[in-house]
Amino acid sequence: MSDSAPPDPSGRRPVPAIGPVEWRGPRRTAALLAVVVTVALALLAVRASGVLREESPLPPLPEVAAVAPGIVRGAEPTDADLQRLRDDYDVRAVVAVGGSSVEAQAAAQALGMALHDVAVDPTTEVPPADAVSALVEFLHRTVPGRGRDGGLVYVYDVTGTGPVVVTTLMLALLDGQPLASALDALAPDVRSALTPAARTALAQVAAAPSDPAAAGPYGALSGVRL
Repeated sequence: MSDSAPPDPSGRRPVPAIGPVEWRGPRRTAALLAVVVTVALALLAVRASGVLREESPLPPLPEVAAVAPGIVRGAEPTDADLQRLRDDYDVRAVVAVGGSSVEAQAAAQALGMALHDVAVDPTTEVPPADAVSALVEFLHRTVPGRGRDGGLVYVYDVTGTGPVVVTTLMLALLDGQPLASALDALAPDVRSALTPAARTALAQVAAAPSDPAAAGPYGALSGVRL
């Protein structure tokens, strides 16, 4: 029987069938474990900080959709939603189409967010011209730099599919969007749900800048721009 080979000064043990493998003593194993734990903790810290988080440009609320630069519409947010809108999406103002609840008013005030109510016709659920004009004035006053590092505006009604749709379409028209393009941007089911009264009002708002006489009651918006 041959004598055993002397230990390799490099710290490797000869294994004929496989080749030399590195001999890891207790100290080396502990050092490697410390490195793994440190890297894992660092990754967790980065993830918690939000650096690696990929956020959608739109908040995760029902019926959410972009309307115009810096303006988003959707369903009514909860108090927790309002805080997330402010903290994660830089929403600085909220607009309640049809009116806000006492709870929403208290939450917005506590969070330092501007809140504006838009009245709608109780029968047609379409905002009159003076309500639209007041809304545009509110937007100019509270978020003059919307969409350009100046914060966002969230416009809502209870479901996100009611009068908030026609109201925000009016904003899009006053922002210079053609009526056909604004309607094409809607989801098919939302577009088909527009009432005849809503479609008539939208056509009149679209006509206001160039032909106030054809705009009917919305002729007062002829000089209003978002």
